[in-house]
Amino acid sequence: MTAKVKWTAIVLTCAKKEWGEAVQKELELRQAKGYIDKDVIVLTVEDPKSNVGSGGATINALLTVTEYISAKQGYSVINSDVLQESHILILHSGRSYPYDPCGRTFMVLPVSYKNPEYDGLITNVDLLIKNISEKLAVKSGPGLWVSSTDMILSIPDNAEVPWKPCDACAITVPSTPKYCKDHGVYKIDKDGNVGDILFQRDISSLECCERPDGKVPVVPSVVYFSSAVAGKLLSFYMKPPLDACTYMGLDSGEPPIQLSLFFDVMLPMTTEATEVEFVSGQNSRNQGDKNSEIEKLMRSARALLWKELSSTNIYTCMIEEGSFHYLTNTVLNHKYQITACPLSDNFPKNELTLEQVGVMVDEESSVVNSVLLGDVEVGKKSVVCGCHIGGRVVIQSDSFISGLKIEHYQDENCHIQYHIYLYTLDSVVLMHYLNLIGQIEDKDGSILKRWRSSWRLSLQEILDLVNIEEEFHWKRFIFCLGYKCCGLHLSKKKNKIETQQILLHLDKLKTFAIDEDEVAANSEGEPGVTARTLANIADVLGCMGGAQGGLRSGPAANKSWAKAFHLLEIGDLKNGIAALAKERSRWLSRHDLCIRAARHYEGAASIFIRHAVKTVKEFFKPESCKLPPLGKWLTAECPARIDVSGGWSDTPPITYEHGGAVTMVALLVNGKKPVGARVKRIPELKLVFVIINNGVESSRVVCEELHDLEDYNQPYASGALLKATFICGGIIDLESSQSLSEQLQTNYGGGFEIQSWSNLPLGSGMGTSSILSAALIGVIMRAAGKSCDRMGIIHLELYVEQMMTTGGGWQDQVGGICGGIHLGLSEGKLPVSIQAVNLKVSEETVKAFNERIVLIYTGKTRLARNLLQDVVRNWYARNPLIVETEDNLVALAQECSHAFIDGDLKKVGSCLDRYWQMKKIMAPGCETQIISTLMEAVRPFALGICMAGAGGGGFMYVLAQDPLKRDVIKQLIPTVKISGQEMVCKFKYYVARIARKHY
Repeated sequence: MTAKVKWTAIVLTCAKKEWGEAVQKELELRQAKGYIDKDVIVLTVEDPKSNVGSGGATINALLTVTEYISAKQGYSVINSDVLQESHILILHSGRSYPYDPCGRTFMVLPVSYKNPEYDGLITNVDLLIKNISEKLAVKSGPGLWVSSTDMILSIPDNAEVPWKPCDACAITVPSTPKYCKDHGVYKIDKDGNVGDILFQRDISSLECCERPDGKVPVVPSVVYFSSAVAGKLLSFYMKPPLDACTYMGLDSGEPPIQLSLFFDVMLPMTTEATEVEFVSGQNSRNQGDKNSEIEKLMRSARALLWKELSSTNIYTCMIEEGSFHYLTNTVLNHKYQITACPLSDNFPKNELTLEQVGVMVDEESSVVNSVLLGDVEVGKKSVVCGCHIGGRVVIQSDSFISGLKIEHYQDENCHIQYHIYLYTLDSVVLMHYLNLIGQIEDKDGSILKRWRSSWRLSLQEILDLVNIEEEFHWKRFIFCLGYKCCGLHLSKKKNKIETQQILLHLDKLKTFAIDEDEVAANSEGEPGVTARTLANIADVLGCMGGAQGGLRSGPAANKSWAKAFHLLEIGDLKNGIAALAKERSRWLSRHDLCIRAARHYEGAASIFIRHAVKTVKEFFKPESCKLPPLGKWLTAECPARIDVSGGWSDTPPITYEHGGAVTMVALLVNGKKPVGARVKRIPELKLVFVIINNGVESSRVVCEELHDLEDYNQPYASGALLKATFICGGIIDLESSQSLSEQLQTNYGGGFEIQSWSNLPLGSGMGTSSILSAALIGVIMRAAGKSCDRMGIIHLELYVEQMMTTGGGWQDQVGGICGGIHLGLSEGKLPVSIQAVNLKVSEETVKAFNERIVLIYTGKTRLARNLLQDVVRNWYARNPLIVETEDNLVALAQECSHAFIDGDLKKVGSCLDRYWQMKKIMAPGCETQIISTLMEAVRPFALGICMAGAGGGGFMYVLAQDPLKRDVIKQLIPTVKISGQEMVCKFKYYVARIARKHY
């Protein structure tokens, strides 16, 4: 038996949104027939926007399928650990094809299986999957395979595939420079790795790639990435600006960017690429104005791609016996691929054979999935595809006919010549054609008159209007007709009953959602009721989407919902709820759309959480003070924080419906306060935002008009946090009739330049974004001639986070602003009120804690946003386990605070361990394989262990049993292995000690 890969998932990307459902049915039909294993996830993924490129489509498809795999394995959020043992195949369907209405992917081939159990047509994608599954990927191990379907890759039976273990691999075959000048070529270095990728170069430019036999390694667009590299590609969905090529970026309001798989994703992995040339886009296929905003965005994207991928090399796997055939738009090329079919020798003759289906014709011609009855004749060198022709019809030599339906033509002989692409059209259209070429007479001119008055379309317009579902149906109809089948035997009684029950269930869910619309619309003045009702509707949509729709958590800023969200924001509740319902009706046709609609209903619920949190402004009471001189820098630096017990109880709406308590410790990291901001007044009437990461300026944003600040509530927009601080702090009024420059001149006598920085990794879990926001509030308010105490800043920062739609609670800013060891408290009521209690821990306890604390960076970005959505969803559902855990979290925070006061670090360690168990209840999936492996390794030397923040990644902190055990843990960290591989440079030790002073 032939060995083959057991795929975890097979994904087909789809550039045309309207084709998605029909293509998904085709994949499911193959699985139902047993051609794809039943436990494989088969998925059609629409490109989030047109022209995202092959690289963008790959990252988006990988994100989507990882969601599905995570859900299948019981996770509630995306977990990159699932990639470690997954075999994923992503196929790109590409553009439309003139010679087959279903595209190159589903181009029917003139081959058939010998196995009588296979009762369907064989298409290009079927044999591509078979070749990759049974030949290319057999020895690769877990990882990601990506392939185009715009070509035919022929790998003869028993051809050698010289595979070797690698992080990335490019499949290649030898071809002539003459052929490759229109395609891509790999330049291979002395070690067998890809040195460069050349595209559509003249023959002389390809000499550097020539082998001794004069051939060059062509780019067949089939590549492999190991699980580790696939994990890096996946991480781009949460790293701006690369997130903009995914549907999550689109649903977050990001403008899409275009990435090429070869010239953006793979090029930085080539051995001859340099950082300067790559980042500047010298080899990019999408070069534009260097000063344009898009090109600036692309430079930022390429800088991140280089940083993440340049350490990886691409091994070239040369298949000497293989051949590459790109499916061009020329009819001669298409006819050659059908008549000569380069795939005919790819599998044993007793398995697959080249033959005509249902008709015998000249050996130089080919009839594919067609029924020819009566006196039909086919001339030499002709190809007939998907036709049903009967009567006295002559298809003359060197013709190509597709989709023609003539059941009974009994007049004089009908002679058809040239190239006709008729997609399931009938003899009435044929009559016009025959008249134009002089085959039939038009005595009264009626045919010509009718032709001239008809609506005519170009071939491209016809391709754009193809109903692919009808075309699939037509192909199957012709296939069954050819074999005298009466149907596809898919309508068993049991299946009909189950379908009716499902439809009835969905109707009930829709009715429930409509009832909830009325409840929400009549909840004026009760934001808690409104939010919970909208969350209930989201649950209904989630049920309609089911596991097939992917994970529930995700972004909710797709522009289609903007009108409804705006109405809710301005307080027009009834019209806002009605607008939500109207938009919802457009998102019910597929499982994944239902899930995305559910996310947007949760986004609508968050609007009312925001309205509730806005009550914190009662405790923000700035006072006027003297403006600082122009040019004088005002600086605020803050420590990071770790939450020791009680986290999640500080999160809205839980904090104002249940009440919260969190014990936290402020930390210096590597002897420094890692978060800071500074601001100065400038004479220019503008706002200049400079964002610094690890001492290097990463971005600069200049705002000269009010509209430049309008994206302050989009967390991924450049400078969003800085903009939100100006808006929420009342420094700038977006609704004012005055322009930005007028407000700056009138109120402050000039503009502001602000610099902000964080020296901890992105997604650390140590509260850096919230703490940075609090620092910004402090220095910006002071630079604007206003002063505010620490508790006022803490309250306003909670509102800033809600306005930015990032959610989050109050523990971060309490820890970072107050310093030392504190117990934060809030009551279960509105207005939201926060207290910070200094625990006044003894110097002896502080010293002992500093000697035992271990801070470890896991190398993985934590997933707080999606975990937060899950927690809020379960809270609104009043999940009994979640409610009980909230009670326990508050009690544990009180217990832990007393342990600090008593100097009982052993009990503090016990609180840490119990706290982590509670975090796992609140957010299942926050303990990844990497985290559990690391915890298990250090457990023998620890009093307690926990992850900072929400978990899932970022920093782990360990309270060692004694100072000596801390040193043991420090030495142990670099030796910890994950899945048998050294994780050197992944786990990183940081020196930490309590920051006694506030900012």
